[in-house]
Amino acid sequence: MSGITNPAEVYFKDGIWTWDGSAWLKQPPIFGYSDEWSESKIATAVGAASATASTTAVDPGYIYVFQGASIFHDAGANKELTLTANKGGVGVILFNDLAAVTGTWYPVICEITLHEGDTISGSVGTPGDGKRCLLRVGGYKMKIAE
Repeated sequence: MSGITNPAEVYFKDGIWTWDGSAWLKQPPIFGYSDEWSESKIATAVGAASATASTTAVDPGYIYVFQGASIFHDAGANKELTLTANKGGVGVILFNDLAAVTGTWYPVICEITLHEGDTISGSVGTPGDGKRCLLRVGGYKMKIAE
């Protein structure tokens, strides 16, 4: 191991390094299960506006794996109900029903990877003042090790 830079030096402190027989190589980020992720959110319409419930943004240093949601509205009439993944400022519609029945939970099962700042949102279009959109999401978190 002659000629190897001392692994105690400062640039070896971050990340995972391996010896390939001739040089030290920094390994790419490793993802590992950290915890389950679940959130329940409620949005209440004000006036004629839509009600949109959104999850908190993905934390820095993590990736969230979204595995499913359930969305509900109590508008008293059939209304448009939408579930969206907001990834990097772009909305990706995961579910849309133009006449979702009031008082019914709609399950959505899929797997999407969310990165820092991404969210999941559920909305009901013009439900009426004081009416709500309820959103429940689930999946798991992975810490990014560098």
